[in-house]
Amino acid sequence: MTRTVVVLFITLIFFFLFLFFIPSFALGFLYNSFDTITNGTDLIPINESRLDSSMVRLTNDSNQFSFSSVYHPHKLTMKPSSNSTTLSSFSTSFVFSVLPEIPSSPGFGLCFVLTIFTSSCLRSLQPRPFSSSVQLRFLSKPLTAA
Repeated sequence: MTRTVVVLFITLIFFFLFLFFIPSFALGFLYNSFDTITNGTDLIPINESRLDSSMVRLTNDSNQFSFSSVYHPHKLTMKPSSNSTTLSSFSTSFVFSVLPEIPSSPGFGLCFVLTIFTSSCLRSLQPRPFSSSVQLRFLSKPLTAA
């Protein structure tokens, strides 16, 4: 019984020591309001999206088929180096509200995308390798099959 406890204790010590030597990094960003954000400097609104003081509006109330996107244009490193075989994990949370003002609206959808677009090409939406951005997209346009 005591030998098992000693082996378990030594195993736990090595496990926790190993955790200290694993390289890690953290990236965080938080938007409490959008008062100081100007168009094109931080969040990038695409199509009909608007940056209001306390929210991001992603649809146009007068158009039942409106759709738009908002991009966080700063690079998120998902691989520590170009020859690394492991990918980083991430978590996200956000608060959103769906308030349909058009009774005949076909419905709504929300999409969170991690993409390889760089911040310099988001407006023209031309893909460039070796970078990533976060895209939050809200759709009220019906999707058609290709």
